Amino acid sequence: MLFISGQILYITFLVGMFLLGLLLNYMCSGDTVVRVKQGYLEGSKLTLRNGKVVTRFTNVPYALPPVGERRFKDPEPIKYWPGVWNATSDKGLKCMQYRHVPGGGNVAGGQEDCLYLFIYTPWLPDKKQLLSDHKLMDVIVYIHGGAFMFGGGSMYQPLSLLEDHDVVFVSLNYRLGPLGFLSTGDDVVPGNMGLKDQTQALQWIQENIAQFGGSPDSVTITGTSAGGASVHFHLLSPKPRGLFHRAISMSGTMLSPWTIAEQLPNKTKLIAQHLGCPVTCNEAIVDCLRSRPALMIAEAVRLTQPFLYNPFSPWGPTVDGFSNDPVLPDYPAELIKQGRVVNVPWLNSVTTAEGLYPGAEFLGSDTFMKTIDENWIKLAPHILDFNFTVAENLKQEVAAKIRYQYMNNTPISRANHKPFIQIISDRMFNVDAERSSRFHSELKLKSHPVYFYEFNFRGRYSLSDAFSRSFTNYGVAHADDTNYVLQFNPEVLLNTTVEEQNMLNFMGTLWTTFARTGKPSIGPWTPVSPNSFNYLRIESAHAYSMKCNVPEIGSRSFWDSLPFDEKNVWTARYPIKDLDKSDGLNYISDSEYECKEFSSVQTNRTL
Repeated sequence: MLFISGQILYITFLVGMFLLGLLLNYMCSGDTVVRVKQGYLEGSKLTLRNGKVVTRFTNVPYALPPVGERRFKDPEPIKYWPGVWNATSDKGLKCMQYRHVPGGGNVAGGQEDCLYLFIYTPWLPDKKQLLSDHKLMDVIVYIHGGAFMFGGGSMYQPLSLLEDHDVVFVSLNYRLGPLGFLSTGDDVVPGNMGLKDQTQALQWIQENIAQFGGSPDSVTITGTSAGGASVHFHLLSPKPRGLFHRAISMSGTMLSPWTIAEQLPNKTKLIAQHLGCPVTCNEAIVDCLRSRPALMIAEAVRLTQPFLYNPFSPWGPTVDGFSNDPVLPDYPAELIKQGRVVNVPWLNSVTTAEGLYPGAEFLGSDTFMKTIDENWIKLAPHILDFNFTVAENLKQEVAAKIRYQYMNNTPISRANHKPFIQIISDRMFNVDAERSSRFHSELKLKSHPVYFYEFNFRGRYSLSDAFSRSFTNYGVAHADDTNYVLQFNPEVLLNTTVEEQNMLNFMGTLWTTFARTGKPSIGPWTPVSPNSFNYLRIESAHAYSMKCNVPEIGSRSFWDSLPFDEKNVWTARYPIKDLDKSDGLNYISDSEYECKEFSSVQTNRTL
């Protein structure tokens, strides 16, 4: 009797599985359902301004939820999900974070289960096309910024990019703040979980992107600010090699002074103490922190930011060469110096008023400006992120030198804001964007040319609007160029001016051409040379010019004269040691670096 019952159960199981298969085949016959390695995904249709229809997939999991015992651990690949995963939501989930709210506010929120992708595609191939030689599209992967502290992949939408260009676009979430970058300084928690999340996402993309019409052999990683620095990290890390083929960093590199977080083990103990955890044994610290609500850990970030949201990146990447499985085995400049880079084309950039992040928030309040003016010596180490990298007895002297160099001791005020913003621009972004480009160019590899641009186009909207809480034109802010490729402010697409629409077309073509060929579509654009800094200055879609043999940007000589103990910046002095030219690599000849200045007017060429 039991035997017969067992047979009946077994037959019932087989019939059930057969019917489930029929159901899935029926459900997946729709034009918004995709089968990936882990299971089925259902997306939704999205109509763009010009009537073009694309398919969007939101909140697609690329790793298991990093919760419970998986908190502070490396991401674990997700192997399978049952049924059809609903990826149709209009709302993108964000990782738990202590979000920067303009006006001095900070709000903790998000969720710990957050390792998701956001995928847009103009075309979903059928099985026959996948098995044929049908050409797949280039893939652009975007890593969001936010100082490694806040933000989310769903904030950036390729609404203008996909109107005129057939590419597959993917953005991603990664763990942020202490949940993504806490470190005990040993193998208990080596750190860099957020960067490891990014690598896991790139692995998922390699395995599955063909199902969305994208070519795994043509992947360009891009990012702004901390996202740009993340792109640079992937150029230096041994882990993501082979997972991408071109790279674009906007307003951020791993040589920027805010990227390598200092004193992480001490900050970890500070949070542990605040949350009532032990502080003497790393295993006990981490076990206790795993028992605390994620929201409480995120809220504890305020302990590491003495003035407003500054320093703006107290939790971030760390050198983990001590680890059994390092992802950043040495300081970034040392890795470049040793030639330990991924040899792919790299496009790097800044805007002309980078310091409007975080400077626009200060400009939004007379009280903030007055506080900074009267307490410059005390606040400069936090605003300019040298609190841990200048000796205590030298901090006052360094702060005074910086103020005198740029402002000649004039007041820091709204009326006198330009030199103040320039201080932040040069220290936090410009100097090391140039430096990183020069360092990479020293390798002289044909497979690794470095291109650079400076963006100086100001449309109606700017990131500075949100942080200053006004529409005052303070200049071309940090990340303003991003809004002409991806829209973090969709209003830029409403009632666009002719100049704005031209810039949307210009930047979209620049990105997609570089993603396809590894060369900018504006020419002749000379790469950065070991002996000369060459870059394109973009004023508008019809006004741009090549600048050749520029000695430096961002007053680098002045900043180099200050006693910063920043090994990630200072250990690679010019010239980088000669590499072995018998290694079989193809090197750029000096003649190929010959730069010829041009302007769009002279060439009469626009995109």
